[in-house]
Amino acid sequence: MKSDEIYFNALNSKAKLLKLGYPNIDKQIKNYTPKKPQKSVLVMFHHFKSYKKVMEAIDKLLNLKYEIIFRPNPHFHNQKENVEITKFFQGKKGFVYDDSPKLTNETLQKAICSIGDYSSTIFSFPLTTLKPCMLFYPSDIMGDDFEKENINGKMLSFADENLHIISRSVDELVNHIENLNLKEWNDKILEYRNEEIYNLGNSSQVISDLIMQKAK
Repeated sequence: MKSDEIYFNALNSKAKLLKLGYPNIDKQIKNYTPKKPQKSVLVMFHHFKSYKKVMEAIDKLLNLKYEIIFRPNPHFHNQKENVEITKFFQGKKGFVYDDSPKLTNETLQKAICSIGDYSSTIFSFPLTTLKPCMLFYPSDIMGDDFEKENINGKMLSFADENLHIISRSVDELVNHIENLNLKEWNDKILEYRNEEIYNLGNSSQVISDLIMQKAK
């Protein structure tokens, strides 16, 4: 992605950035069939210190008649925080526990947005579905600039205003979801995706061509 150049340049690396593309995103986009989303939210998070706030957000959204698809990281299904969340909401109307090996088309289609904190899915979800990811960073737990990092004196953020909406509290998160304009976000992310990703839809061929060229 073109935005990666900002991070790469900040590292002052002597290596060369190859602007080839993102085969996995190409595959996901090709395999994804958009459908009218339902009142459903996909929840995926990694920062276990905020799990109580995640539970509070899930509870409020369930009370607002949202379906919640709770999908822990496949490597941490048995993490005590994930187990506690699952046990607490198991059986409650609208709560779905997703432990499938991979995100399914059905889940991607249903969700109006996802909620996450940091992982590759906070990028792959919006780039595939053209629906935003809510980055949930409760300020009383994660501070006011969790998404920012200092790299060689340059303050950079992995949050992207073209893909993400940042929330610092449960109420702010719920409000953002309740007032989500999906048509506006669909158009915004589509334009961004077409401009941002190198060799969109053709990256595997470009990589293959480079390897064959270097092999000569």
